[in-house]
Amino acid sequence: MRRQFLIVFCLAVSAFSRERIRPEYDINDSSFSCTYRIDIPKLPEDEILSILFNFEKVKEYSAKTNLKITLIEENTNTNRILYEYNYLVAKLGIEMFREKLKEQKTVIFQMEKYSRTAKIIPDVLSAGGSYEIQGNCILYRQHTVMNKKINATYTFIIKRDVQGYLKEIMKYIDEQAEKKVVKR
Repeated sequence: MRRQFLIVFCLAVSAFSRERIRPEYDINDSSFSCTYRIDIPKLPEDEILSILFNFEKVKEYSAKTNLKITLIEENTNTNRILYEYNYLVAKLGIEMFREKLKEQKTVIFQMEKYSRTAKIIPDVLSAGGSYEIQGNCILYRQHTVMNKKINATYTFIIKRDVQGYLKEIMKYIDEQAEKKVVKR
């Protein structure tokens, strides 16, 4: 039964990724890297950067995932956000420092703190990445290092959570683009 679920899930993820989110993964022992190319509708770059960076917007599309976020600090071009994941067996929290680099059309993020409630989940030693606007595409990169070998279960959870989050970002951007079309 579990194997059948994984096969169906992998086929669904594969079908979704061929459409507008195209992932690439590099899993090496305790290190996980991913790159996603996300096709997006034409919107001004400042608006896309705002969607990717502004806490209120991040909070809005994060609400549709298994993620709770809390603003710790926000400035014009930097913020700190606590991301809390609730799983059946444990809860984990990751505090991220985020910076908007307007000239580079990029938002970067870097883990500053990590906590978890159960040893079943490995420690995240480092995590970081970026969102980069490239025309009608967002290039999302993430690199995570854990204190244990990343097995199939951890890989599945990471891929599921990242893709779910990116899917919500994509939907939010689509909604904003539709509002612009309606206003015209």
